[in-house]
Amino acid sequence: MDGGLMFFEPEVRVGPLFYDRRPHQCCWPMWGDSRNIDTKRVCGAGVQVGSKVPYCPDHLERQRGPGSKSERSAPRVLLKLTEGGKA
Repeated sequence: MDGGLMFFEPEVRVGPLFYDRRPHQCCWPMWGDSRNIDTKRVCGAGVQVGSKVPYCPDHLERQRGPGSKSERSAPRVLLKLTEGGKA
């Protein structure tokens, strides 16, 4: 380099960004539709070993209940997003 400044393009993200989501942590969304996308978080509690759905025991039970249509479809959408696919 000749001592000049380097500029980097900002990283562009498409779709929601899940903060604090790590392997073996619950990815249950902890926001309402009115929250700003920059403040959205997930549960983050521990997930049972071998669980095919990335929810903690409390949210796994809630997901299995009657719930709303959007609550029942959440695992498919979140699994696609956490695997890098499109929802």
